Amino acid sequence: QKRCEVMGTDTLTMTHDQLAQELGTAREVISRLLKKMEAEGLVELGRNKITLV
Repeated sequence: QKRCEVMGTDTLTMTHDQLAQELGTAREVISRLLKKMEAEGLVELGRNKITLV
């Protein structure tokens, strides 16, 4: 979220792999969690883009 605040937007432009590296976890974990969050209407996923809803 800090990256969103600095950029003045609700969108992260990074891959699942980049996000996983930033958080010290595996890409598969990030992908699984983001898909769950998308299903719950919390985020919208695009190509190299994650938008907070």
